[in-house]
Amino acid sequence: MLFPLELPFPKTRPPRLRMQVWDRDLFSANDAICEANISLLGLMKQAFKKKKPVTVRGLDDDGKPSSDFWIEDMPNPQGEITTARIKVSVEILPQATAQQMPAGLGRSDPNMNPTLPEPEGRLHFTGPLQFLKDIMGDELYGKWCGKIGMCMGLVFCIILANLFVGLASVF
Repeated sequence: MLFPLELPFPKTRPPRLRMQVWDRDLFSANDAICEANISLLGLMKQAFKKKKPVTVRGLDDDGKPSSDFWIEDMPNPQGEITTARIKVSVEILPQATAQQMPAGLGRSDPNMNPTLPEPEGRLHFTGPLQFLKDIMGDELYGKWCGKIGMCMGLVFCIILANLFVGLASVF
């Protein structure tokens, strides 16, 4: 049980789920990218009446019913334009059911109900070149490698030309 709630809830503060997406900066403060609020009022009423698990239903990318759904066009809290989206699943469980189905916070133990995989697209600190490739992306990294290779080739040609000019003056 991650977030225990008392039902019935006060009518002055209907339950809502607030989600925020933040970037992770290495050398400066992290910034909020976007946020969204989902009203849980209808879901809570259903859970209170049924006394059984209740799940928010959405549509997957193929238009089929799914237990997870996308929140599209999440606004930036600083007012900047953001076109972020996040895939979520929300389930309200009675306390007895929640105690039988342990779940950790995020990917912490126990990582089940649901199991959350490791994120993709993170930086790899395996070496300086791989780190640069992760930061710059494949296309930009390839362009810079080409430019650096051309500069090194030009320097090599200049050194070789000076060597030949020096040898020619000796003979």
